[in-house]
Amino acid sequence: MMQPGGGGMPGAPYGAPQGVTKIGNLTYNTAALLCYVPFMGVNFLSSIVFLATEPRESRLVRFHAIQSLSLMAATILGVFCIGRCSGVMVPLIGSAGNDAAPIMGIVMLMLGLMQIGMLVVFLGLHVWLMVKAYGNEMWKIPLLGNIAASQTQG
Repeated sequence: MMQPGGGGMPGAPYGAPQGVTKIGNLTYNTAALLCYVPFMGVNFLSSIVFLATEPRESRLVRFHAIQSLSLMAATILGVFCIGRCSGVMVPLIGSAGNDAAPIMGIVMLMLGLMQIGMLVVFLGLHVWLMVKAYGNEMWKIPLLGNIAASQTQG
């Protein structure tokens, strides 16, 4: 059953942007959702493909593709930085002697928990953004969303 204002697309929310993608004939909200699927590179591939093939008029799809790529870059950077901190701590543990080993062990544990916590937060954020994208909302992540919005302006 179609809803009024949904552009003739079954299941599209009221006031949804009209149209389908050039690749795959997906509705815009489905394409935007695919930009955030954090499974086996689906988000990376779909973001690149939609960014390369969709015209500027597909603001919803392009916004979510850019924001998704920015989020992936931020995730990789954050995990890398915490990993480097752990890498710096390993030589310090060896050179500090037996007295500092328990403190360094606790620091390493905290860094590992920070890395796991950050990945859980980013996974939750991906799920939240998938829901928002499917609902045709251009929900902005602070800083990253502003970058994506500025890139999709007419």
